[in-house]
Amino acid sequence: MDESSFRSPLALTGRFVELVPLSVDHAEPLAALLRGPAIVRTGWIRFGRTGAGAAEAIRAVLAEQAAGRAQVVAICSRTGGRILGATGFGPIDRPNGVVEIGETLFDPAEEGSPAEIEVSRLLLGHAFETERAHRVQFRTDERDLDALRSIERLGAVREATLRDDSLRADGTYRSTAYFAVLEAEWPAARARLDSALERPWNPRPPRAASSYPPAAPDGSVGPGSDRPPVTVLPATSFRDAVELRGRWVRLVPLAASHLAGLIDAGADPAIWEFMRIRHGDSPDAMRRLVEEFLAERARGELLPFVVQVGDPPRTVGTIRYLDIRRGDRGVEIGTWLHPSVWRTPVNTEAKYLLLRHAFETERVHRVQLKADRRNERSQRAIRRLGAVPEGALREHVRLEGETYRTSEYFSILAPEWPTVRGRLEAWIVRPFGGEGPTLAPLSATPDR
Repeated sequence: MDESSFRSPLALTGRFVELVPLSVDHAEPLAALLRGPAIVRTGWIRFGRTGAGAAEAIRAVLAEQAAGRAQVVAICSRTGGRILGATGFGPIDRPNGVVEIGETLFDPAEEGSPAEIEVSRLLLGHAFETERAHRVQFRTDERDLDALRSIERLGAVREATLRDDSLRADGTYRSTAYFAVLEAEWPAARARLDSALERPWNPRPPRAASSYPPAAPDGSVGPGSDRPPVTVLPATSFRDAVELRGRWVRLVPLAASHLAGLIDAGADPAIWEFMRIRHGDSPDAMRRLVEEFLAERARGELLPFVVQVGDPPRTVGTIRYLDIRRGDRGVEIGTWLHPSVWRTPVNTEAKYLLLRHAFETERVHRVQLKADRRNERSQRAIRRLGAVPEGALREHVRLEGETYRTSEYFSILAPEWPTVRGRLEAWIVRPFGGEGPTLAPLSATPDR
């Protein structure tokens, strides 16, 4: 995939359906589908079931398309031109060759039909054969058994289930199941889909009424006054340049003045073996990495710190908040450290300080961590924190030399934090010495 991928208006034709560029003109027929009693899964439903609500949804996805982050279509029957639904690609990750087939609205009366199968066949074929994607992924609510079965029937492989990673409009959390088809798996998946398209279709009996609340007179889903308030993180979250101090480490907001210390700390190539971020094992590479971190901080996408030990302070690496999802009250923690402090309390306490700040000051609901599947040392360290394993996303990041990284995901949720905190605090206060490198506590009082 290159920068031109998934940018031209998409129009695909099969035997049963035609995919045409989505427009606001499709709002009313899509709203009619949303008003049907059997619609039990779709992100579109959060916009309500009126023509105006569907038009709002369409404008939102068209804005994503204009920004190059999505490519959306209406699904039309080739017999009579009836609108069957809407779907498309997004988000689109061009540098890594990854694209997602996003939330799909589809006529429940056609579920399991050749028309539904052909939609996926056309989209997957376009992604792999025209746009040269490496990975096509799907995701859905883990509780949506119909959606899970539909995705599995495509030949997609179930991967991770990320717990409580999306905040719904009603103030509850959804856990998201991820599936993927990789480029090497596409020929087998294509043969499976082509065979399914040739089989006779026996329509299913109508499903039970929607599990969503009944539509209000204005077409919205349920009485809004009955919903709990949705609390998202303010835009100011994860922007303050705070300094955090513990027993063994101090975390100082990253500045350009830290470059010399980071060049020394990052000189060992062993640090970067499994890292997805730009390698910092040369002075120029570290300068670019620091500039990248500072630019992302200015955009509110990252909050980086340098990790320091000892008196006077010595810089031994960085730790940062990334993937800051204010709307979902979630954040990820990423770290790299010099081998001289591996097998010491440094990694544990640095993560403890960021976890405590995230849960108790920023009031997040979920903190995510991940590690390269090959990096067993890092995975063991994450498990020792008390984080829960969630599974892996296969080959979702392109590394140097056209190789790909599979990442193991872990998380800690807000209700789990008190137990995790007690465990980490008991660990941090233990005397350290013996087998690992020399490390002395800081002389100043910890920030507790």
